[in-house]
Amino acid sequence: MTKRILQKRFFDRREYTLEDDCVKAKVKDFKKEYEVDIEYDRIIGNKHRMVDGSVTTYVIMRISFILMVLTLLFGDLINWINYKHTIIFGVIGLTTLIVYFISRKDFIKIKVTEDQFIYFHKNKPSKIEVENFIESMIETRDNYLKGKYLDFDKLMPYEDQKKDLTMLKEYKVLNQQEFEIEEQRLKKLFGNLDQTESQIGFKK
Repeated sequence: MTKRILQKRFFDRREYTLEDDCVKAKVKDFKKEYEVDIEYDRIIGNKHRMVDGSVTTYVIMRISFILMVLTLLFGDLINWINYKHTIIFGVIGLTTLIVYFISRKDFIKIKVTEDQFIYFHKNKPSKIEVENFIESMIETRDNYLKGKYLDFDKLMPYEDQKKDLTMLKEYKVLNQQEFEIEEQRLKKLFGNLDQTESQIGFKK
């Protein structure tokens, strides 16, 4: 099981470590630096890909290369265009290409509560290592949440425990079959659940 991953890309440094009850995140770039503990209860786990890059830089780059090609092809046909313009547009295109490549970020983002995300560089240090760490994180989260919420207690409100059980299903910690099994186990703890949906804490 992968317990730690370190990601470096130019000025961006990300370190994630799996603890017993949370993910420790350390993020540093040229704008900010912070450390935060992300509790497993908050990690919903939905995975998405996000490519982040400057649209303006990309447009300038494309236009510059197009103009470079046009001046190269038609410079002899138009008197006021010469190969100096080709070089100028080529330099602009190459410069913006480098800037775009440096600023472009290819992320895998994992959803947490409150519409926030954990961001992982897709290929740093490698795609396989990133995928393995994410799998380990979800597995560790699942084990933690099962241990925390599937130890039902008759002295705790039934509705609260049912809510926690539903959360495990929404987080895909439990599949439908597992959810139904645990739901029946919770109902049996409180007796006849057709009449105990509104009970709080213990049988009357």
